[in-house]
Amino acid sequence: MDSALPSETTSKEELRQLSTLIERTNIEDPDPADVSELKAFLANHPEVWSYVGDISVQARALMIKHLDATPAFSELLSVGLRDLETQLGAAAASPLERLLIDQVVVCWLHFWTIQYRYSNVMHEEHSFQCGTHWEKRLSMAQSRFLKAIQTLARVRKIAGRSPLQINIAEQQINVASSAE
Repeated sequence: MDSALPSETTSKEELRQLSTLIERTNIEDPDPADVSELKAFLANHPEVWSYVGDISVQARALMIKHLDATPAFSELLSVGLRDLETQLGAAAASPLERLLIDQVVVCWLHFWTIQYRYSNVMHEEHSFQCGTHWEKRLSMAQSRFLKAIQTLARVRKIAGRSPLQINIAEQQINVASSAE
């Protein structure tokens, strides 16, 4: 799982209990008593969903897995994504901003994955059709990434939050200035 541990209020024993409940219910036909026990556990510990059930975290983990990177690079990338979230102010963000920060981070990962693959293809012999395909993929990924940044900036501008300045790949991005 590619996320920090849930809230300090959840003990290691409770996490073990959750893991056991997930194992018992993550099957085709689970015992209804086990499902009820899992529901009760989650009702008492709603913070754990972000540890095991946050689909954006799972999507990022899957994207990293499909990079076929070494375990070390995969872990470095995971840490880098969490750092990017921190730089974007996730800890102090409103729920809406948090959703947009997640989108910015996913789009960042997608864009740079496509950029990496594009660079590999462009340095090899390729057809015009292949080059056009990768140009379109790169342009679409860049567009999604910039739109995610713009949307976050607009929401922050509307909320009256101060401009946010971040550095991504040694390029300074003044997020608030692109909101208009």
